[in-house]
Amino acid sequence: MVLLGRSCIARVIHTVYRYQKKISAVSAYCKIRFAVLAIAGCYFVFRTGEEGGEEVYKTELIKKLNDYDKAVKDSVAEKSALIQRQSLGSQ
Repeated sequence: MVLLGRSCIARVIHTVYRYQKKISAVSAYCKIRFAVLAIAGCYFVFRTGEEGGEEVYKTELIKKLNDYDKAVKDSVAEKSALIQRQSLGSQ
């Protein structure tokens, strides 16, 4: 994920240099402001992707644990019912 953030920042810097002739009329304050906002935007996109990935992982993990818990409970219920039937049948 760090690579994604770095490439995003590099792309912003490259874009600024590429269109420098068109932007040259804009004041230095606006250029700096644009660069800071662009870098901040890249950071927020990076963090959103990271947090979203963690959330999906946690959600899937919880789903799998719930499915496993349900399967174990069903298995135990079936075995206890089988034992009860066998004990009733032997009497």
